Amino acid sequence: KRGGEKKKGGGGASNRLPKNSRQSTCACGSGKPYANCCEKWHLSGEAPTDPVDLIRARYSAFAYRMPGYLMRTVDSHSPEYNRDAMRWERELLTFCDQYKFKRLSGEVLGIEFQECTYSGPDVAYVQFRAYMLGPAQTPVEIVERSKLIRIGSKWFYEKGTLLEWDGPLL
Repeated sequence: KRGGEKKKGGGGASNRLPKNSRQSTCACGSGKPYANCCEKWHLSGEAPTDPVDLIRARYSAFAYRMPGYLMRTVDSHSPEYNRDAMRWERELLTFCDQYKFKRLSGEVLGIEFQECTYSGPDVAYVQFRAYMLGPAQTPVEIVERSKLIRIGSKWFYEKGTLLEWDGPLL
């Protein structure tokens, strides 16, 4: 198990983690091997200590089909937080299954960061462009501005505002 996620055949949701994390490029698009990027956050199940790293880890958790990690990194006071964990997990898995995060060639789509600003020591805003493929490999691009909250030394997702999109949103 990685970060509380279950592999196929282990009961519960199966993920799409790379078979070899040292040789596979991380889904976030950093260009680094998964083992040297988001894997440490997924293995520990913890939220990162840097807001940009949180967005990277969450994007790759969507790509790798890891609803448990996504749920643990949302602030419990967030409008996106759902006390019905089973329903929330199903909703996240449905989203993960409707989109692909790499091309048929295996090329990672990833995210591009546009801005990270702070509104005090415990609030950060990260704006990024995320790339995915929808039905029939249709390209999807979204620009989101995420509000993150620091609790202790860790950053958590509070909410995101979709600023623009191109392609089908399911």
